[in-house]
Amino acid sequence: MVALEMLSLGVPVVAYASGGLPELVGECGRVVRPGHAEGLLSNIVQLLDNEEERDRLGRCGVERVKRQFNLDDMKRDLQRIYLEAARPERQR
Repeated sequence: MVALEMLSLGVPVVAYASGGLPELVGECGRVVRPGHAEGLLSNIVQLLDNEEERDRLGRCGVERVKRQFNLDDMKRDLQRIYLEAARPERQR
């Protein structure tokens, strides 16, 4: 959730490529192989040194969250899934 919160605030995310982080971050941040601390540090330093790239990734993250993690869309999708799961087997 922290990565999603940071993206929504326009903060570029640098993270290990584990779990759902690569999919969550997408093109709006940087991911490195798990445990590769030097890669993590290198990417953080690169972004600290490049204001233009930080701003671009920040804007990208805000738009990504609005587009793909919209609360109304998520509620609608969850309701659809529950209604479909609750239907008797013969109606599916």
